[in-house]
Amino acid sequence: MRLRPPIVGACLIAISIILHFIFPIKKIILFPYILFGIVGVVFGVWFALLGKGTFEKYGTSVRFRKPTKLVMSGPYRFTRNPIYLGYVIILLGIAVLLGSVIAFISPLLFFVITNFIIIPFEERWLEKIFKKGYEKYKGRVRRWI
Repeated sequence: MRLRPPIVGACLIAISIILHFIFPIKKIILFPYILFGIVGVVFGVWFALLGKGTFEKYGTSVRFRKPTKLVMSGPYRFTRNPIYLGYVIILLGIAVLLGSVIAFISPLLFFVITNFIIIPFEERWLEKIFKKGYEKYKGRVRRWI
């Protein structure tokens, strides 16, 4: 079974909220500062959709199908993983909105899962498909930011 980032992200959002209410360990961000989390959620959603839209603009697949083009424009000029970066920002925004220490576990978990399991698999796949083109891109653009 493959890990699907949107499903992992949705599960971690649910886990954050549930753990926040079951184990409210310590509030570290209080009102009105928790409202900055809204900015994080909105920006994260926008950035992830921008990444997805750029893929669609070039007619290549976002879902785990063989990509037809190596996309290096739009947000892909700055990060090789704008969709995943968007998810991390969304999870951070939710953690800020909740304001408790336990809520910050989810963005950390998502980062670890994507950085050490999902992305390496995808990068090996892209190296096989696009060879030197992907190697050059990888040398120019960082994985995250």
